Amino acid sequence: MNPKTALESVVRIAAVAFVMYWCFRIFQPFATLLVWSGVIAITLYPFFQRMTKWLKGRKTLVAILLNLTFILGLFIPLIRMGNGLNLSVHITQLDFYSRLVHSINQN
Repeated sequence: MNPKTALESVVRIAAVAFVMYWCFRIFQPFATLLVWSGVIAITLYPFFQRMTKWLKGRKTLVAILLNLTFILGLFIPLIRMGNGLNLSVHITQLDFYSRLVHSINQN
């Protein structure tokens, strides 16, 4: 093998390895999300098929209904949690103000 050809091969392999490394680094934060997406898709596929038969082959409608179900299932607890946090902050604020007023009145 020609030394020039060997050097070119090593440089190309190094370049490909470098690009693969950076692709992995870019992909890494999304790996968990993609794995969970695959798990959910595989788990729900039989349900999707049954719903498609029930709705007479309207796959788009089934997809919309499944997505709306997931959105509601995600956002309703988040909204409730946010309202609970808001209430907790409000109660803490009222407690702070009452202690402040009590402290001022004592002096």
